[in-house]
Amino acid sequence: ESPSNDRNDYRIIGRLMQAVESRGAGGILSAVDDKGEDVAAAVLVWDSERLYYFMASRSASSDANKASPLVFYESIRLAKSYGLAFDADGYASVASAMSLQKWGLDVTVNLNVNKGSVAYEMLKPLKDRLTPPPF
Repeated sequence: ESPSNDRNDYRIIGRLMQAVESRGAGGILSAVDDKGEDVAAAVLVWDSERLYYFMASRSASSDANKASPLVFYESIRLAKSYGLAFDADGYASVASAMSLQKWGLDVTVNLNVNKGSVAYEMLKPLKDRLTPPPF
């Protein structure tokens, strides 16, 4: 169960990961410290054209500040090795998105609705059922 201040729906994330795994269309790339513990990780999903840097996480340790960019960089290298375009869509702040420029990546804007009217919220589950998954 998600904490009350956590906006992630872990049931959907779990279903997504099962679908990705069953199709061989992604995985988790992580950086570990000298004790073998994960300090940063990213969920990567790919199709025939792109590798998506879908979700990232890091530990609260100071090592994670160094490891997160490493995971990001290795994700770019992995996309290149597969002959895929790299897509890092999903940054929540302008500052985070602009940090992509230091990697030589073009920044584009994709709008996302975080809150909507009562009517929108009521119709959203119907839209989700009618929209086929992207795999």
